[in-house]
Amino acid sequence: MPSPTRSPQPACEPWPEIDRIAAESLVNLPDELGWYTAAKTTLDFVVALALLPFALLLIGLAAIAVKLTSPGPVFYTQTRVGLNGRKYKIIKIRTMRTNCEAVSGIKWSEKEDKRVFPVGRFLRVTHIDELPQLFNMLLGQMSLVGPRPERPEVIQSKGLDHLVPG
Repeated sequence: MPSPTRSPQPACEPWPEIDRIAAESLVNLPDELGWYTAAKTTLDFVVALALLPFALLLIGLAAIAVKLTSPGPVFYTQTRVGLNGRKYKIIKIRTMRTNCEAVSGIKWSEKEDKRVFPVGRFLRVTHIDELPQLFNMLLGQMSLVGPRPERPEVIQSKGLDHLVPG
């Protein structure tokens, strides 16, 4: 679940009118690779289920730390775009100030980003903030390995739907 670039974490959802990113072509696996999709989905589910007991302990400790050191909710959801433009809500532990994008606008996080509070910085470095995404894996919305799902407004603004169709 680690990623080389981190996207900002708003408490609000701007641009709700963006429904589905139009790709020039959809990604379809050949029929002979159907077994691969089934095996990958099953493996993702089993791994998420196996990691969940340990992750729940870390998520609980992180939730307490966030609540004690920063006003606002512990968790947040953010719309992301998956394969073939499918949208879903990603679950994360909040590491930035609440409603930070109301001031800064939508932008990717930078090194030493002032919007990130100290405990949030630790959660990001250790990737503990991403552990709630195990629930997304259990729901079949994400995979442990694969392309990083991005926000619809970022895909649209950077033209990523044309660079990486589907």
